[in-house]
Amino acid sequence: MGLLVFVVVAAAAIITPLAWFLARSRLRPGATKVAMLGVATGEAEKNLWVGALGSAGIWARVRTARWPGMPLGSGPAQYSYEVWVRERDEARAGEVLRL
Repeated sequence: MGLLVFVVVAAAAIITPLAWFLARSRLRPGATKVAMLGVATGEAEKNLWVGALGSAGIWARVRTARWPGMPLGSGPAQYSYEVWVRERDEARAGEVLRL
């Protein structure tokens, strides 16, 4: 009997947070699906990509991604930019940038 109670409590402890997470991460109606096109390693490259995509009529969103430097912060931090596009434009954006 004690083993059955343990199994039920353990299953509830695992299933409840998982079900909550899946319910919260479900795509909402009207949400736009996006895909990361690539990571630009500098501001000049980011501006070039966004300009080329904008000229082709493709919406682009840029997110700054700060990658950690050397351990204990003893080195220069590298700053990169993630370029995101709508999922339906991903193939055409790759052709525009020749990725």
